[in-house]
Amino acid sequence: MNVPCPACHSSEGVSKLRQPFQFSLGFMCLALLGGAIGGLFWGLGQEHKYRCERCERIFYSHTRLSRVFWVVAVVTYLAIGAVVLYVFLLSPRH
Repeated sequence: MNVPCPACHSSEGVSKLRQPFQFSLGFMCLALLGGAIGGLFWGLGQEHKYRCERCERIFYSHTRLSRVFWVVAVVTYLAIGAVVLYVFLLSPRH
């Protein structure tokens, strides 16, 4: 874990903190739209909470893996949105 502190720019003594999961209306809408896979990708794509032991600052930062999962989540929701758009607006009606 090589995450530098934004205040003192030190990457030594930075520890990852556990943050509680918070439900929100936006998360619930995304979970209903994308299902378990979309929710999993979205959850893994969130920023992580860190604490710098040197300057005692708490900050949030993405890791490389969380950025990859964030992109996968966005692509998943765009694909689902495209399918819904096609089904309801562009499909031929009989």
